[in-house]
Amino acid sequence: MVRVADIARGLAALALLGALGCSGPGPEPHDASSPAALPTIPASSPEASPLVPSPVVSPEIGAPDRRILESSTLRSRGENPWKLDAERIEYEEVGRTARVGVLTWTLMDSQGADLVTVEGNGALVDMETMKVSFEGPVVARGMRGEVLNVQNLVWDGEARQFLGSQGVRMVREGTVLTGKRLVASPDLRRLEVEGDVRVLLPEGIPAGEVPR
Repeated sequence: MVRVADIARGLAALALLGALGCSGPGPEPHDASSPAALPTIPASSPEASPLVPSPVVSPEIGAPDRRILESSTLRSRGENPWKLDAERIEYEEVGRTARVGVLTWTLMDSQGADLVTVEGNGALVDMETMKVSFEGPVVARGMRGEVLNVQNLVWDGEARQFLGSQGVRMVREGTVLTGKRLVASPDLRRLEVEGDVRVLLPEGIPAGEVPR
């Protein structure tokens, strides 16, 4: 027979445990290799990266500071935001860099309209400086028909300009411009070419009258 005094003592013990904040066993902790266990940084934090990687992340065996993303997208913010679609992205936690495979990269204006698309065999993205170094051969296309072929191409996010070198060849409105080095605006409309510069004019345009 259960006595009233025993019931009272049991209730008092439960009340004491509640006052101390004790609870039963909680859920098992996340496995460190699980994507759900990866830390996230709020967008409002000063440490938040301007890049927004795909959430599908899996750690590479033997490299705890490296993350492999398959068929993923990187995005940047800023005055000239861009989007990068790649078959494979290797994200390095230590250097805050991302190395990508075959890619299509699109640069936009502040309103989100496309300015330039770039296709290349790979690229290295510096997440601190927002610099994208494309691996050639590279083809960049402007929205007004400009086509740039070059071996090495860099998008400097801080200076907001393209830097090209080795085998520069720009085709615009039928005019072919070649050289060794190039500096171009975000839309490829304004550019400077240096080093053994040659201009091939379209038929019907007198020599010395380069179309603007």
